[in-house]
Amino acid sequence: VMTSYPSPLEMLNGCKFLDLVRYGEAPEYLDLRVLVHEARVQPDPVPIDSGNSDVDRVFAGARPILTKPGYFAFTITFENYIAFGIRNEIYALPEKHEDFQKVLRTYDTSAFLDYVQKSTSATPNHPGPFTHYALICSDHVFDVICQDKPVVTHALITPEDLQANN
Repeated sequence: VMTSYPSPLEMLNGCKFLDLVRYGEAPEYLDLRVLVHEARVQPDPVPIDSGNSDVDRVFAGARPILTKPGYFAFTITFENYIAFGIRNEIYALPEKHEDFQKVLRTYDTSAFLDYVQKSTSATPNHPGPFTHYALICSDHVFDVICQDKPVVTHALITPEDLQANN
């Protein structure tokens, strides 16, 4: 019996919430590495005592979204990126034909692609065709333009991972 396991990309896109942990240059020149942690809605509500009964009533039964040991950590490497940017998720406008089912989205046309084409010398002829990827996190939208599909790896979050990132 052969068992099929989801790819790291399928696992990433199966997450409902991601927390952006860090980003930076990868070991290879002009590669960008992004680390995100899976977050999940917790089963138990947390008590709210804001001192304002109207606020408390609105948030009664609210359940926090947290990252915990045993959840997934994903490293996404964008090789030979052309540009990247980070938007505050509150102010990010959706693109036409947005696929809300995925946290790593792909666009052939977008406002960010238009911006990069107007503000850089990158064209489909040089360095070649490129794509806009958007990584949707709980508080951020991480936009990257690159030629190659991102490389996604995963691991389980340990207690030490959470201590190191606080």
